[in-house]
Amino acid sequence: MHPRSKDRVYQIVDELFGMDTNLNLRRDGENLATVRELAQARASMGYPPRKDTDVSFGDALNWEWIIACATALKSDVVIVSRDADFGVSIGERTFINDWLLCEFKERVGARRNVVLTNLLTTALQWFERPVTEEQVAGERETTTEPTVAEPLARFGENIDKLRAEFPNAEFEVVEPKIRDWLREAFMEMAKGAVEEMATPLVEKSLNDMRARWKQLASTDNKAGERESR
Repeated sequence: MHPRSKDRVYQIVDELFGMDTNLNLRRDGENLATVRELAQARASMGYPPRKDTDVSFGDALNWEWIIACATALKSDVVIVSRDADFGVSIGERTFINDWLLCEFKERVGARRNVVLTNLLTTALQWFERPVTEEQVAGERETTTEPTVAEPLARFGENIDKLRAEFPNAEFEVVEPKIRDWLREAFMEMAKGAVEEMATPLVEKSLNDMRARWKQLASTDNKAGERESR
């Protein structure tokens, strides 16, 4: 079954990109060659937006098209993206890459501005579009991702509990249980990413916990020796 018949999100996006407007970059458009050439050039020189490992220039193409549209319309721009190539998020605040901001003002106009948000509901509110509290809460819930520090802190507490449960056990006895916990947490954090992405995190965390286990065992042994005296 084609998503056009049932998927509402697909239908809306399909409608947007199918609109007859100069804001849509088309394969048969007269400006495609120019925008693509500019994008390839900036990507080859390592200019943002891009990742160090990028071998394509999709973000560069998006940025060059944003510049072209803003210049033609003499307009400010709001970018909605959770892609770190465009900027960073600290708490609930999002900051666009300084290079991109300066470039935007140089090429589009000093009085023009480009801002970045990682939430669509925030962008709609900036444009004074009606947004319900449920929609805001729903987007925040689906886009909030735990950091690596959170599961490590949680597992640090769990390993102490395991020490209390198995006071004389070697780490290898409880390692399978800890490994499973870590793998589940990191896979959940990565929202279904392939196993290979979680494995390095699991192994690093296991090494940290193995050291913690030995440290606790040493502390327990010393405490036991003092009590026996």
